[in-house]
Amino acid sequence: MESKQVMLLTAENSEMKKNHIQMKKIKSYILLIIMAFVISCTSAGGNAVCSAKENVEVTLKPISSNKKAKTVRKNKKKKNARKKTTNKKSSKKKTDKKKTNKKKTSRKKKSVKERYTIYSTPSHNSFKSYMSYRAVSSSSAQGKLQAKAKTDGDTGIRKVDGRYCVALGSYYCSKIGTKIDLVMENGSVVKCVLADQKANRDTDAKNQKTSDGSIAEFLVDMNKLSSRAKTMGDVSYAAKELKGSIAKVRVYS
Repeated sequence: MESKQVMLLTAENSEMKKNHIQMKKIKSYILLIIMAFVISCTSAGGNAVCSAKENVEVTLKPISSNKKAKTVRKNKKKKNARKKTTNKKSSKKKTDKKKTNKKKTSRKKKSVKERYTIYSTPSHNSFKSYMSYRAVSSSSAQGKLQAKAKTDGDTGIRKVDGRYCVALGSYYCSKIGTKIDLVMENGSVVKCVLADQKANRDTDAKNQKTSDGSIAEFLVDMNKLSSRAKTMGDVSYAAKELKGSIAKVRVYS
């Protein structure tokens, strides 16, 4: 009996030891799990806190005065650039307006210069007389105009600004220096200027032509006038454009 009891006790003791060892293992395993969990939580919480702090610092970080000044300068530069572009556009518009206004005024001036009156002419007027430019008085309006005139080398006729110097009757005009166009029957235009006035007593009833049928009397340099024109007594022989009858006279105002 005693031996059986002893064996039972030893068996119980060995089981208790086994159970004790297993409990220790379980406890240590549980502690490891708890420690790992705590470590993981603390690390995750720390990172979250740190990231939250960084976000707060970033959002709450004040803008420095230098950055403010830079942004203000940039805005000013942009505004100035916009102003410059608008000013350039406005100046271009102004210059364009000035150009258009100049063109308009120049056109108006041209239209004013081109105003003229057309006068009829009597028939059979192909003959064109001439006179020496030295016959006019130097102190008169005719003489002052001759001071500006030059003798054409080809024809011997006096010219002012490319226009032939002529004398007409008072029917057409009487102001010395008036621009005149002799429109020929063939359509050509002979540009002239009134350099002298024919006396009314020497012209017909309308004061258009002289007794020889001449409407326009040309002022010439006798020393340079062609011999053919002198022989015929007609300046029409001095230049081809002067030959023929005058269809009408344009007098510029």
